[in-house]
Amino acid sequence: MNSLEHKLTSLKLGRVKQVYSDWIERARETGMDYGEFLEELLSEELLSRQENQLKKRLHSASFPFEASLEQFDFSRHPELKRSVILRYFDSSFVEKAGNLLLIGASGLGKTHTKHYPY
Repeated sequence: MNSLEHKLTSLKLGRVKQVYSDWIERARETGMDYGEFLEELLSEELLSRQENQLKKRLHSASFPFEASLEQFDFSRHPELKRSVILRYFDSSFVEKAGNLLLIGASGLGKTHTKHYPY
């Protein structure tokens, strides 16, 4: 392990450690300046951390399965209007910390929709 990799490990910058050599090559090929290079590299680390946090939250939620609204087959349940359901998964609804109560008979997809990762 070289000095840079040791420092990245010590600072717990795991994603940067994985991708820095690729970014160095990309910066060399595109003539990226130092500030842009650093921003892109740190964006990689931030995105990786956000993805890891989401995975941990989904795991700790103990959902029975992982699903998304993109996988939901609205054609099997014409009484569910896609546009209405998607409205509640818009970022503005989430930012307002709104609540949504799903009520209905078994088999309508309530469980599926509650597993949508924001």
